[in-house]
Amino acid sequence: MHIMLFIISFFFFIGCSFKSSEDKNKTMKNYQELTANDLIKIDSDGDMLNDLDEQEKGLNPFIANIPELQISFLQNYSIKAEGIERNNPSSRWEFTIDTKVGRNDPDFKYRVGGILIRDKSLESAAKIGKYSIHTWDDIEDNDLTWVKYPAIDPSFYHNQVIKNIHYFDEEYDLEKITLQFENSIKLLSSKLYPAIKNLELSFYYYDYERESYERIGSTKIERHFHGGINETFEVTLESVPKNLIYENYLKRGEFIFSKIDDFEIPSLSIKYSQLLASVKNKSLPVVYNTPLESKIYYVGLNSGQKKFEEILQHLFDKNYTIENDELIKIYHFKNDLKDFENLSELKNKEKEGKWFVFTNKLRMNYLDHEFNNKNIISLSYVTGKELSQQSADKIFSYRKDAYGGNDFIIYPLGIASTNSEVDFQIFPKRRWGKKFLKNKLGFLCREKSCKCHYDINQFIERDEQFKFEKSLEGEFSLIHLMINDDEFELKKLIEEKKINVKWINDALHINIKSISAIKELDNNEEHSLSIKVINNTGVIQQGVEFTKMAEGYSLFYCAEVVIRAAYDRKISISSDSWRFDELTKQRSWRNWVKYCRNCVRLSYREQYNEYFSIALSALINNFHN
Repeated sequence: MHIMLFIISFFFFIGCSFKSSEDKNKTMKNYQELTANDLIKIDSDGDMLNDLDEQEKGLNPFIANIPELQISFLQNYSIKAEGIERNNPSSRWEFTIDTKVGRNDPDFKYRVGGILIRDKSLESAAKIGKYSIHTWDDIEDNDLTWVKYPAIDPSFYHNQVIKNIHYFDEEYDLEKITLQFENSIKLLSSKLYPAIKNLELSFYYYDYERESYERIGSTKIERHFHGGINETFEVTLESVPKNLIYENYLKRGEFIFSKIDDFEIPSLSIKYSQLLASVKNKSLPVVYNTPLESKIYYVGLNSGQKKFEEILQHLFDKNYTIENDELIKIYHFKNDLKDFENLSELKNKEKEGKWFVFTNKLRMNYLDHEFNNKNIISLSYVTGKELSQQSADKIFSYRKDAYGGNDFIIYPLGIASTNSEVDFQIFPKRRWGKKFLKNKLGFLCREKSCKCHYDINQFIERDEQFKFEKSLEGEFSLIHLMINDDEFELKKLIEEKKINVKWINDALHINIKSISAIKELDNNEEHSLSIKVINNTGVIQQGVEFTKMAEGYSLFYCAEVVIRAAYDRKISISSDSWRFDELTKQRSWRNWVKYCRNCVRLSYREQYNEYFSIALSALINNFHN
């Protein structure tokens, strides 16, 4: 009896399964056979246009039609901070960071921001891209709608760190921070949506202490935005959190995010949020990333489910290729990136790329999974260069006053790998202590040859601000780069074109694209980077130092020359002079000693220290490898 029940149940289950599959095929077949009266009642993608209207207008009833806004940040912003000195409340201070000063700089880079999911897709591809084209992670709604401020220009960023980060020290009280920036918006041309109005935006930053995104303000632009026109508007945010400027901007080179809250759609007499809610109820978001564009499609599911290939068919018709369970081509972007072991191998692969599929975490192969409106798919064609430049972590370091001590001091920058990029900026501040000067002179000289050669050794006490020499001699030549225990003179690396350098006012900005260009390193190990500041120090005697004499000339006359040089300058004579003992036995020397008391004075050994200090700001960007 139990066996009979099992058999009946088994065949009932099989019958239901076959029926379900047949019903699904019948449903797809029936859609093609639907009449106009049927289609007018169906909205497959939830965009408030019935399928009949979409077909008659030449639209795809399975791709939602919504207003497409391209919103981005422009690299024009100003940050103004003000406060008082803690120990002197009557003394006020303020600083302003303003990028508009860079407009006349030929190296100024005009950048715009991008949606978060693009960054998330590319980073995920970099993490496991050499193992699989399908990657996954938790995806949230803000990944689709938030726009991230673009990377801040490194040379500008480090210059602002050196100038302004000290205002966040304990001796200063911060009262107010105001942020002004420019946004650009463009409504893509559409017959359905010729204009929108009353755009509402919110702005956020990531709080590293709370480990959450925090809202810092909002704005409403009360005007119409017409299709095909790029428009710019300025936003001012008051009472900006200290952590945004200190922890994010000055310590990490990160900034803010913008989010479209809502806007009005005059052609539908509704708000965007209402339309989007209807679309999300019936459609699956698909992000399409290529080197040329980033775009979000909503593919209609009609409250059902669809497999990956069905979704691609709706989006690209026959303009895609899947082989061996891998997406290898969409339109003219096809997989041509060769297999690799380390991402650092791909730094120069700007035109070779590969398709990656990024989704929520799935329980089965993405080709077998039936996607619903709770899922998200991101399709990204990523070049080798983009893969190699996905940041795994950033290490920031700052030294307000770095100097060489009595000999040298090594200042750690952090850990790097063969796939790291390093930027640091050095600003000359102060020099003090005894400066040693040597002036080479001679007697009876012709061209470069003299009968008697001597030096005038002097110490000069100093305490002053200074600038680096344009030739990079002097103090800059005493600053070295350390890779593990190996030492490299920065000046020489610049001359050998192994590192890039440019002047930022009085500071020098240095960029290291490849540490391996300086020293061959193991790909699988981490390597420590440091800056070594050397103090030029020594022990020497001041005064006149006899150094050499022309062959065949008399030491008698040179002794006279040395004493006369010291006497005229009212300085001493160095006992470190060449053949000093013989010099003092010359009759000319003895006569001076005998007839001019105190005219011949010997110097003593003194130590000199040519101290100097610099401000140093550095950021190591460790990319996935």
